[in-house]
Amino acid sequence: TKSKFNLLEKNDQREPLRILDLRCNQLLEVSETICMLKQLVVLELAGNQLRNLPDLRSLNRLTHLNLSANRFQILPNSIRLLKRLEVLNLHGNLLQTFPDDILGCLKHLSHLTLCKNQLKNLPDCLARWPRTFTIFLEDNQLTQDEIKKWESCLEQVHRDHPKLGPKIYFSEF
Repeated sequence: TKSKFNLLEKNDQREPLRILDLRCNQLLEVSETICMLKQLVVLELAGNQLRNLPDLRSLNRLTHLNLSANRFQILPNSIRLLKRLEVLNLHGNLLQTFPDDILGCLKHLSHLTLCKNQLKNLPDCLARWPRTFTIFLEDNQLTQDEIKKWESCLEQVHRDHPKLGPKIYFSEF
């Protein structure tokens, strides 16, 4: 992958790269060089062996980030800095927790996929999310009590504000 990035750096004559698809390459890490792609809007890193990411703050136009089918146990801190992010896919990782403050940082996030992780609890910030928001949580380790707590909470949010608030999809028992 290093040679691909070197080629991108030297190629100043072309249109700026907006979509980078590095799916299914068995990558163990992503080069810091990716941060030079400042016009990037979509970053596909699914199906690798990633556990962490470089500091992505310079990718301030990024709206779609696919990190599914990797080995993330903790959400990389640099994701908080992606202020324009709309879609975040973390399906099929090893996440046990999801930070309570992350949604406050990602004001444009509208779709979050956390299916097939090891989540036991959901962050309280989901109940306070002020916009329409879809989160997929199938195949986690959420207890029946945790699911009932959230279903009750969401019913109240949707009664008070029918067009706002999160829509959460749990697995069926």
